[in-house]
Amino acid sequence: MQEISTPAATPARKIVRLFQSHNRRRWDLEKSVLRTDDRAPFVCECTSDDCLQPVELTMYEFEAAHMSPNWCAVQPGHILPDDGGRVIIREPHFWVVELPSCQEA
Repeated sequence: MQEISTPAATPARKIVRLFQSHNRRRWDLEKSVLRTDDRAPFVCECTSDDCLQPVELTMYEFEAAHMSPNWCAVQPGHILPDDGGRVIIREPHFWVVELPSCQEA
């Protein structure tokens, strides 16, 4: 079983929208070349400024994790107590977290 750890709380927060844009570009490049069950590494979209861990998702998992503009794909457990996030989906290798405005600043 995968160990779930919470990222370090930092005074600075990631601008999640920028990481989502990076991940979206990656998805655009990979979606037509990977098989449906292949996973690609995306950057964790949690709010911790210290976290650059990969979240490995299939293209369908990536799409499902971003069905709402406030949903973010994160490593399991990567939700900080003060970021206002709510876990929407818990899978063994990733969680989908709803953040208020996905922490634009």
